[in-house]
Amino acid sequence: MLPDQVTIYGKRYQAKFANWHILHQSALNHVILWQVTASFCPLQAACANHRQQTAFNLPLVIKTLLPTASTLSQTQLSHEIGMLQTCQQFAICALAENKSEASRKLVTKQAGVAQLLFYDTTPNATCGGFLAMPCYAAPNLLQLIGEQSLNFAQSLTIAHQLCQTLNALHDLNLLHGDVKPSNILYAPDHQQLIVLDFALAQNLPPAHSQVLPPSMTTAGTPAYMAPEQFMGATPSRAQENYSVGAMLFELFTNTRPFTAATIRNWAYAHQNSPLPDIKARIETRFANDTTFNAQQADLLGKFIGSLLAKHPDNRQNLLGITQIFA
Repeated sequence: MLPDQVTIYGKRYQAKFANWHILHQSALNHVILWQVTASFCPLQAACANHRQQTAFNLPLVIKTLLPTASTLSQTQLSHEIGMLQTCQQFAICALAENKSEASRKLVTKQAGVAQLLFYDTTPNATCGGFLAMPCYAAPNLLQLIGEQSLNFAQSLTIAHQLCQTLNALHDLNLLHGDVKPSNILYAPDHQQLIVLDFALAQNLPPAHSQVLPPSMTTAGTPAYMAPEQFMGATPSRAQENYSVGAMLFELFTNTRPFTAATIRNWAYAHQNSPLPDIKARIETRFANDTTFNAQQADLLGKFIGSLLAKHPDNRQNLLGITQIFA
């Protein structure tokens, strides 16, 4: 079920994969995640006039569709590839504008989006299409939150990078569509954050639009969805800012702002339940942390609270996080 051909920058290549194992398999949408265990993945050009060997000297993860995948799943894969390409074009443009090596490293780090290495959307007998990304040697935030291994200062760094990355996407008129801890990787040693899974990403609709384009749907993870999302509101920056607020609440308190067991109950909680005392929960979470700063915690509590405002017009911009570091 591994792809036997790939497309890299518009050219067809023959792939020679070995030592792969399954990371995750979803029967619902016929998706399999594969990871190469070797650190070298050669790709030999199939074209007679382009026979040089191309190599990626890093572990890879390939997201493949089974050949039995539905047309909808294939459309979603193509959509995710397109969104990643848009993000990558943004990073490339930024690199072109910043010639120095220091600037290149800075922009690459701040881009914070998973890199698309190669892909193919053409179904064949063994594969319904695929995309490949680096296998980042970093845990996701869901794991880090569960381990309670992050101190206050590290959590602030994550919050700052996440807000900057998503705000940059919003400035490109892109919404990630499913902001949650499991979609965010963070390597504490390198202080680098990577946003994953653009399957639900979408372009922002025109201002004041009341009609969703055909590709836009109301989707996400209920624990992090904005109140108006449950009523089918037009996707917006404010909705995604709310999702960020819910995730930051969990990052700094080790609990979600609300709990529920059904979609109906999640909708009610987000729309009607008052927020817990955020500052008090942050203080409790980091009571014995030497990096804790009470003044920053106070500003952080207000910032997260503003992101979790019930009405979208009352939610702060993500760059409001910079006031915590002033």
